Amino acid sequence: MDNSLHPVTSVSPKLNKNEQEKMRKYNSVHLENLREILYISLLNNWGFSFVFVKPKKFNIHTVLPFIHISKCIDPFGNIVFCYDELRNEAIRLKVGEGKKDMERRITQYIKTQSNNILVDCILSMKFVTATEKKSTKAITVNTSIPSIRKIDQISIFDGTSHWSISLKDKSTVAFLDAIHKEIFENAIKVNLWLIPLTIPIDSILQYIPNIIPIN
Repeated sequence: MDNSLHPVTSVSPKLNKNEQEKMRKYNSVHLENLREILYISLLNNWGFSFVFVKPKKFNIHTVLPFIHISKCIDPFGNIVFCYDELRNEAIRLKVGEGKKDMERRITQYIKTQSNNILVDCILSMKFVTATEKKSTKAITVNTSIPSIRKIDQISIFDGTSHWSISLKDKSTVAFLDAIHKEIFENAIKVNLWLIPLTIPIDSILQYIPNIIPIN
């Protein structure tokens, strides 16, 4: 069974170059969003809660935007990270300093660091087996942002069986899109909290046969 987190996305050769480029960007943003929502869904199912930043953009014509996390809180009530602290960190590290697009770079830094901490939280779970896709992008704090970390494959042990999640599965993509839309619409209404155990992930788990249970 293929439990890769890479969805099958293709760009039609019938499109002109501009249309193909737009479609590639759409697919890239969509995949980025799917990964974020998947990480949030997993951690929420394991007892984490989240507070989101109210979106600035309400009228969406193509793909829903990335939802920034204001606070990530672990099952014991500890703040794992918060938006303001990451922003202060970016300013302290002089991310984008002197650049016309400094604010965009700072926002990207916050987004990347948030993602990377979520990945760390998932990989730290003893019942999770995952591989991480390595990035070849160099880390240069003053001119760019850290490399974004991505979970390549994941399996979850529930005490009896192993389960995988695949972004190649259309029903999984539809599920995550629906969760993304619900979180986005709630955030617009200033309902910014996602309490623990709100997102059920059972429907996107795929059984993996013939794996020896973890001792």
